[in-house]
Amino acid sequence: MEALLKNIAKSFVVFLYKMYLRLVTRRVNIGKGTIITPDSKLSGNNLINDGCRVISSKIGAYSYVSPNSILVNCTVGRYTSIGPSCAIGLGEHPTEGPSLSPYLYNESLFKGKREEDFSEVVIGHDCWVGANVCIKGGVRVGNSAIVGAGAVVTKDVPDFGIVVGVPAKLIRYRLPKERIQEISSLDWWLKDLDDAKRILRQ
Repeated sequence: MEALLKNIAKSFVVFLYKMYLRLVTRRVNIGKGTIITPDSKLSGNNLINDGCRVISSKIGAYSYVSPNSILVNCTVGRYTSIGPSCAIGLGEHPTEGPSLSPYLYNESLFKGKREEDFSEVVIGHDCWVGANVCIKGGVRVGNSAIVGAGAVVTKDVPDFGIVVGVPAKLIRYRLPKERIQEISSLDWWLKDLDDAKRILRQ
C-alpha cells in the first residue's frame, strides 16, 4: 500500500510539472507518455515528443527530442535535434567484479541519487543526433556536430565533426576549417530565432 501511495504521489508531481511547463512557459510541447523529472530544466521553445524520458537533464532553447528517446544527466545546447529512440547518458556496469547487478555494487542507484551514478553527457549547440544513437556517460559532443544514425558514441566528438559507426569514429568535418572558425565566432546559437536567422543570412 505504501509503495502504491508513493507511486501516486510521484505521478502527481510529474503531472504538475508538465502542467507548469505547458501553462506557464507556453513554449514547451510535451508528447503523450513522456516523463520529465522535476529536477530537469527546459529553456523554452522545446518539443519533447511522445514516449520520451528526460531525467535530471537540461535542454536549451529551440532544441527538440524525437519520440522514445531517453536522456539521463544530460545537458543539451540550443538549436539541437535529437532523433528517435536514442539512449543518452545511461549508466555502465563494471565488468571486473563477480556480479554485474547494481543491487550488489551500487547502493545509491535506486535511491534517486542519479547525479552520483551517471556521468554527465554534454551535447553542444546546433547538433544533429540521428535515430537509435547511444551516447555513453561522460561524453561531450561539440557544437554543430553530427552523430550518424545507429552510432555508439564512447569518445568526445569535436565541433562540426561527423561521427558514425560502432564504436563511433570521426569520418570528416562538416565544413572547411576557415568556415568553421567563422561560424563559431558568430555565436549565433546564443541568439533568439529571428536574430539567429538574420546573422546566418549575412
